[in-house]
Amino acid sequence: MTPRNRMIGAALLITILGDAELGRGHDSWLADEPPVDPKKSTEIPAAPDSAAWVWFCTGDHFPISDHATQAERVARWFVQNRQGRLAAVGGLQTDGAALRGRAPIDRNGHPVERLIVAAELHPRLIELTPEKFEAYLREEHAAEALQEFQRSRPTGPVRELYTKHASAILSGKVRVEAAGESGGSPVLAVSPNPERTTPGQSDAASRMEVRPVDWDLPLTAGSEAEFEVLFEGKPRPGLHVASGREGMAAHAYTQTLVTDSRGRVRFQFREPGRWFLRTHTIRKTTDPKVQQAEWESSWASISFRIGNAK
Repeated sequence: MTPRNRMIGAALLITILGDAELGRGHDSWLADEPPVDPKKSTEIPAAPDSAAWVWFCTGDHFPISDHATQAERVARWFVQNRQGRLAAVGGLQTDGAALRGRAPIDRNGHPVERLIVAAELHPRLIELTPEKFEAYLREEHAAEALQEFQRSRPTGPVRELYTKHASAILSGKVRVEAAGESGGSPVLAVSPNPERTTPGQSDAASRMEVRPVDWDLPLTAGSEAEFEVLFEGKPRPGLHVASGREGMAAHAYTQTLVTDSRGRVRFQFREPGRWFLRTHTIRKTTDPKVQQAEWESSWASISFRIGNAK
């Protein structure tokens, strides 16, 4: 059974939910700092040696999390370096209103390198009335999906299988020791595909990804950076990608762009601080094995820190 089919099978065990669980109701992202309201005090235990805490966050106000994802919903969570080596994030546990994992990142290691941490959840099934589903498509600017839905508008409930993907750009040195060696994390993949040049496009890549085109992209205020959206390993043109930063209102964005013919967008980050990009794709179900849903969607985000201009 393929990883995709295993995840679909897991979704069958999930109770059908209301629209509050839709991606439009809660965004998801990864954070390397406690994702809590700064007005609330919290005690975070020190991370183990040569490791760093990473949080899977779900909420309305980036980067604060107000809903803890259950550990069993995680399909995979890993850290990746420039060479495409992947090591698992482990020790998953609920931490207040977020899910915390232990990433095999040595912040004191030398030389420090740029890393990407990524998480993918198992698909989840939701059910909406036709009216709510149409409103959801309009709100998410899913023009093609909306046209297709209106051509064959159902009279009964609409079922959608949705999957969330989140990643973050961090710095440190990844540990890829064999499992059991001084707390090292097991290696998941050590052979990047030489035909792929975009950072992180390994054979173990997530189904949907937002990735920097240049691994050494500048992350300072006033700089521009180009990102690529991949779906099932291929660039996706025509998708809306929104940028946002810490301190903005719920579901507010600084800019929304559409991916070009190469699936790319270029953003300028004028202010320092914590930023994110988010995108999604919604379409009719194409897998004949997926009989419990007529529609499927994938939601992806990437978060990072923009430093002060030099």
